Amino acid sequence: TAMYDYSAAGLLEMSFRKGDVINVVLKKPTGWSFGVGTAGSCVGRSGLAPSNYLSRVQKMRAKYDYVAQKEDELSFAKGDVIIVRK
Repeated sequence: TAMYDYSAAGLLEMSFRKGDVINVVLKKPTGWSFGVGTAGSCVGRSGLAPSNYLSRVQKMRAKYDYVAQKEDELSFAKGDVIIVRK
C-alpha cells in the first residue's frame, strides 16, 4: 500500500497516490520495487516505485462477526476481508 503520493520521473517508473494498492513483484536492493497497481488510481499500471513509499500489508478473512465495543475498534462480519498494515 502506498504511504505517499509519487509522480513518476521516468518511463520505467509508475505514478501512484497515497492509499493505492501495489502488488510488489520484485524488490530490488537499490531501494526500488517493481510492482503492479491493483487498487486505486494506478490499477493496471506497472513499473518501478520507491520501496520506502510502500508498506507491507496482510489480508485476513474474519472467522466471526464482531461488533465494536469502543470508538477505536472496527466492526466486521464473518467473511469480511481485513487488510492489516505491517
